[in-house]
Amino acid sequence: MRLTLRQGTDPTAIVDRAMLAALGLPTGGVVSVGETYVRVQPGSTPNPTVMLVGPTALSNSRLELGQSTDVKRVVLTTASTVVVDPAPEDARGVAKALMGHPVTPGDTVTIPANRLGTDEGLTLAVVPDAAVLANGILVSLLLGLL
Repeated sequence: MRLTLRQGTDPTAIVDRAMLAALGLPTGGVVSVGETYVRVQPGSTPNPTVMLVGPTALSNSRLELGQSTDVKRVVLTTASTVVVDPAPEDARGVAKALMGHPVTPGDTVTIPANRLGTDEGLTLAVVPDAAVLANGILVSLLLGLL
């Protein structure tokens, strides 16, 4: 299905309810967009062929606003182990915040402060060897996508 990308908010993209149902995702799920994966949920869009994406998802997709792209339903594998070395102050908070978040090597993932229970958020870059770097902290995704 081809959808046109318009400005939305992260972390979840918004797609017309009927279009999501046509993808087999009536209540939402994960889709491929450009070079990444994003969570989607049904919502109000300017027209049925529009997908509202936030700036992080747009950057990770390597696409531009106004561009039309193929959007496909995907089922991702789940990482069962995340190795953190050296451990951040709140390794469990980082792991918990990443739960259910689809990532692709080359993506940037932002964890808001309220998800970590701190005053500052954390931005992680997923590097090509399927690892996440955060201020010198290496988080290895051993079994692929999270």
